[in-house]
Amino acid sequence: MVVWAAVLTGAALAGLCGCNAPKDNLDVYNRFFQNGDLKQAGRFAERKLKKNIQPTGDNLLWTLQLGVVERMEGRFDQSTAWLDRSEAMMQTLANDNQLLEQLTAAAVNDNVIPYKGTIYDGIMANTYKAANFMQRGDWGLARVEFNRALDRQRRAKEDYAAQIQKRQDAINSNSNLDNARRSTENAALQDRLREAYPSLYSFEPYPDFVNPFATYLAGVFFAATGDYERAWDALRESAGMMPQATYVWQDFDAVEAAINTQAVSLEPTVWVIFENGLGPVKEEFRIDLPLFIATDRMLYW
Repeated sequence: MVVWAAVLTGAALAGLCGCNAPKDNLDVYNRFFQNGDLKQAGRFAERKLKKNIQPTGDNLLWTLQLGVVERMEGRFDQSTAWLDRSEAMMQTLANDNQLLEQLTAAAVNDNVIPYKGTIYDGIMANTYKAANFMQRGDWGLARVEFNRALDRQRRAKEDYAAQIQKRQDAINSNSNLDNARRSTENAALQDRLREAYPSLYSFEPYPDFVNPFATYLAGVFFAATGDYERAWDALRESAGMMPQATYVWQDFDAVEAAINTQAVSLEPTVWVIFENGLGPVKEEFRIDLPLFIATDRMLYW
């Protein structure tokens, strides 16, 4: 049995999601978080929770944030409790489609619509709960949460593949496709985009638009607990998503060698995972597409 001594640490992982919450609130929270003032970040998030902590407004966002803060403060049970609440809210919002449609129809802007979460939020909630259980030494519950995270990853790949295909079919069948392409490929528009987002063109999406961290950490867990077949699958997928990450390949090679030699355990290993960065926040940036190239019947205001 490998000695499990993983250390997960972080400096500025402010939340799990990009959302529709008022940007000013997130800016305040993020400043506390980036400065390492986790107590103030937690208090701020708690103050933003609405009564009874129901799945309304931005309650889901702030319960997710509290789950992260409590985890970084080492209060793993409290972190898991907040993440459990977050999952319950996501389930309620996902099932109550009629309510969401009514709210969306009545909304005049994104800030009116309650944050209902994304499949990414669910994946990371399960992943962090699994990490909480690992650090408590509860391997059974950690395995349950990793299984849930990987199942969400699988459904995410299927869902996004279907969405992408649907959008592609709609684009291909649009009679204005050529006009739209000429507008988006316009040199002036490209210059505006590069000026507003200079690093935009250096990014590439992960294959299948899923988060390799969840898959990788699951692979490490399975390797550490002797489940080499599942570790091999998860680490192979992670390596495919992050071909430049040599440490992932090293873990994969170690697991493959253990399988080939029928080793009872891996060498005692310590995994140190340092997390930094902030969850994305949606901002509006307007660029008027130069549709006047193709038509004089377009008004801008």
